Amino acid sequence: MLTEIRVVRQDTILSIAPCARSCLTVYVCYVSRVQSRNAPKLPVTGRKTRRGRLRLVLTFALSALSMFVAFTSRVQARASDHVSLDYQASDDCSGARHILRAIDRQLGESFESDTQLRATVELHAHGPSDYELVVDYSSSSAAADHRVIHAESCEAAADAAALLLGLALVPKPPGDTATASSAAALSHNELGVIGALDTAVMHRTTVGAGLLLALRFGAWRISLNAVQWLRQQIARDAVQVDIEYLSVALGACYLASLTILEAGPCLNLEIGRLGGFASGVDGARPDGARVQALALAAHVRLHVFAPLWLMVEPSVEWLERRPRFIVDEIGQLHQPAVWGMRVVFGPVFKW
Repeated sequence: MLTEIRVVRQDTILSIAPCARSCLTVYVCYVSRVQSRNAPKLPVTGRKTRRGRLRLVLTFALSALSMFVAFTSRVQARASDHVSLDYQASDDCSGARHILRAIDRQLGESFESDTQLRATVELHAHGPSDYELVVDYSSSSAAADHRVIHAESCEAAADAAALLLGLALVPKPPGDTATASSAAALSHNELGVIGALDTAVMHRTTVGAGLLLALRFGAWRISLNAVQWLRQQIARDAVQVDIEYLSVALGACYLASLTILEAGPCLNLEIGRLGGFASGVDGARPDGARVQALALAAHVRLHVFAPLWLMVEPSVEWLERRPRFIVDEIGQLHQPAVWGMRVVFGPVFKW
């Protein structure tokens, strides 16, 4: 069960301090004005002259004090005043004030910035030492980000959120913008051991296994996989043909992240070699031909634990090039179908 906490100020007592300083500033300015009006009316002879000078000194002192108070009121603005935080956490994890205080400790009480940050922080407790922190923020400078962080305690998760929001408040030099964006574009790499099921290429529905490599650029994912399919046998009269298939596929996906789930459409281009060897035929020799296919897929993956994900990718494939296996005096033994279904699944490791 989640409880929502909306934090407006870090501390109620501290929020009264700016008001008190403002009232003191107004009072001192009033006293200074009254003293300055009375000072010129004093005679400039004898004992009254010394009193006039004393009042002038007092006037200047009070004026300097008022300027100091006004300056202090301006300088002591807190970094957390620039953050509008919506915080959601489990019942046993409360850290909204901890996050704001940590931001103030990191950036200092006299931090000044033109950036206004609006952030949403969700803390999920999956176990005694398994906390998942989801941070979404947007700033007045049009910057935005989405992060998922895993920590061993509520305090560690809150410190990580404070560090992330604190960095977002710090203005970046113009020369570092391109470098930072290009470095953040390459999110991670992927390596997977996959299984596959196909209905179009072989004579019957067949299965295969292979390896998957992928790169993630923000929401875009570029993948390359190689699959070796199980051999099938086709018999016609006294002729038997063993058919095997090896495929390599290049894919591009656009994935949306939903906490522990990622999903999105994909487009895959596959090139493979369909080969076979016939027995019971005079002069038979191994031979093969190229297969070309285009597939539209839906990629879905579920986060199990860092860095392991489980993925499944069903697709509809269209075979553009379909070689035929023909035996003289018998005819065609096999040709891949025009349309078919393909399902790829397995564990994927991200780093």
